[in-house]
Amino acid sequence: MIVIKRLRHCGFTLMELLIVLAITGLTISLVGPLAFEQLDKFRAQDEVLQFKRDVVAAQQRAFINEERVIVTLENNSATFNFETGKETNNVFDFISFERSTYEINRHGLLHPNEVKLRQVDKSITLNFINDGIVDDVR
Repeated sequence: MIVIKRLRHCGFTLMELLIVLAITGLTISLVGPLAFEQLDKFRAQDEVLQFKRDVVAAQQRAFINEERVIVTLENNSATFNFETGKETNNVFDFISFERSTYEINRHGLLHPNEVKLRQVDKSITLNFINDGIVDDVR
């Protein structure tokens, strides 16, 4: 009696691997750009929040130290000039401003209290209310 051993199928054929790679590549090419677009939107939103924090911090410092702060916005940078001579400059990648100048008085109040900026695909007006609360007006 002759015993014939059956070979078990081990692994994948080259054709199966190529099909899986083609499907994976197609999926990545369709989903990848959407993921990068969302990432840019999140970064732009983070920069808006960072700018809000910078203004509120300057308001607090002006109030505590009783000093005026001049805020100069131009293109993609925001410069805070304190009376004590200190200057901070922040450069943003995803938001931009029209050339404008604001003053934070010794009481920590921003004048004028609305700041207009351009986020990647939309315009935003930030309203810095006198009691320190920040609202978005779109």
